[in-house]
Amino acid sequence: MIAYAIEAALQSVLVDRLVISSDDPELARLARDYGVEFVERPSELAQDTSAFEDSLRQVCDTLLERDRYQPELILAMQAN
Repeated sequence: MIAYAIEAALQSVLVDRLVISSDDPELARLARDYGVEFVERPSELAQDTSAFEDSLRQVCDTLLERDRYQPELILAMQAN
């Protein structure tokens, strides 16, 4: 199911940067296989009780610190 979401995002003309965030090593591998950026999610943000917005904020903070990139718009796709 996640491969379908990745493929759809990669084919979209509206998505100019695709980033996957997870604590799952298999998803990291899948991201690499598709040539998609991966941001490792800290375990405290990967719990069933973790707020999704906190994980989005962590990705944005990482991109800003690492790449000096701040997105104007975020499209969040959950493949579950």
